[in-house]
Amino acid sequence: MKRKARIRDNSRRQSLKGALLDQLRARQKQASKKYR
Repeated sequence: MKRKARIRDNSRRQSLKGALLDQLRARQKQASKKYR
């Protein structure tokens, strides 16, 4: 059971990282539009 919980936590962390990366990319796109 502990192993399953750990795997679930890892997947949740990975999805969070992905969401944060998407946010950063969106911000960079907006910034580049502003400076153009």
